[in-house]
Amino acid sequence: MICRLSKLFVSVLILPVGLCFCACNGCDGDNGDDTDASVADCTVEQIPLSIDQFCGLAKNDIYALGGNKGMMHYDGTGWSDIDIDVPTISPRAMWCFGGNDIFIAGHSADAQIESLIRHYDGQTWTDMEHPGPYEKIIAIWGASPNDVFAVADGSGGENAILHYDGQSWSVSTSDYGFIFDKLWGTSGTDVYAVGTESAIAFHYNGEVWSEITLPSSAEIELIRDVWGTGPNNLYFVGGTGGDEWGEESFPVIVHYDGSNWTPTVLDWWWDEQWDEPPNESFEAIWGYGDDSIYAVGTKSYYYDGTDWLEMKDIAVGNDVWGASAEETWVASGFMYKVSCQ
Repeated sequence: MICRLSKLFVSVLILPVGLCFCACNGCDGDNGDDTDASVADCTVEQIPLSIDQFCGLAKNDIYALGGNKGMMHYDGTGWSDIDIDVPTISPRAMWCFGGNDIFIAGHSADAQIESLIRHYDGQTWTDMEHPGPYEKIIAIWGASPNDVFAVADGSGGENAILHYDGQSWSVSTSDYGFIFDKLWGTSGTDVYAVGTESAIAFHYNGEVWSEITLPSSAEIELIRDVWGTGPNNLYFVGGTGGDEWGEESFPVIVHYDGSNWTPTVLDWWWDEQWDEPPNESFEAIWGYGDDSIYAVGTKSYYYDGTDWLEMKDIAVGNDVWGASAEETWVASGFMYKVSCQ
C-alpha cells in the first residue's frame, strides 16, 4: 500500500508577542481545487539560536550542538553556553548520558584536519584515542556509556564504524561501500547506520553488521534517518530520488512492521510549472510511540497515529528531539520549540 497526501492549506495567526505561530487543523483554503486541509494543530515558537543537533535526557536537561554557540544546555528555563574548547575542534555529532558523560565528535579545526572524539566527565574535556587515520567523525550514538558507536570518514575512502566498550575504541566494521551519516538504535544489539546514496542501511545485532536493502515498493532511494520502537516497528525517512542535483525527489516516510514496507510519499506541493524538478527529502525523525511522531526536512510533519499532518512555520529541519509530544525541539537555521496535539 502506498499512501499519498493531497495538497495542504493553512491560515496562519502571527502573535504580537515573541516569535510564536499557531497553525490550525482543518482550516479552509482555496487555490483552485477542493482538497481539504491536513495541517497539524501545533504551536511553534521560534528561538533565534543556530543549532544542528540535540541530545536530550529530560525536558529540563537538553544539550544542543552547532552554530556559533558551539554547545549549549537547556535547564527547563533557558539555554546557556558550554565551553568545548572550540578553537581545537569542529564538532559534527554529539551523544550524552548525563551532564558528566558527554561525547562530541568531528575533526580538528587547525591546519591539519583529522578526526576527533572528545569526552566530558563533568569537569574536563578529554580527547579520546581511536583507530585511524580518518578525516572526521560524522555520527555518534550509544546504548550506554560503555557501548558507543561512531561513523568515521576518511578522505581516501577508508571509512569505518567504530565501537567504544568503556575502555577503548576499536573498528566494529569497515566492510561496506557507503558513507553513513546517522546512527540510531534501540539497544547495543539493535543498531542502525543510515545516510547512504541508495535505499540501503546496515544493522548490528550485537555480533555482526548486515546489509538491509529496502525493496523498490518502499519508494525510497535516499535514506536520511531511522527511528522506531524495535526491529519490527521502524520508520525510515529520506527522499524518493537519489542524491543528484536535478533528479526528481519527494520526501518519503517508510514504515516497516517486520514484514511489510509501507511508504508515505509527500508530493503535494509539487508544481508542474516549476522550471526544475523538486529535489526534496526528510532529514530526521523522532517519536514517542506510534501516535506521536515528528519528521523534519524540507517540510516538517507530525503523525497523530492516523495521518501525517504538516507543521507550518518551520524552516528546513536538520534534527528533532523531545521529551514529550507537548515539548519537541527542531534544529534548523533557527531552533524551534513545538507542541502538537
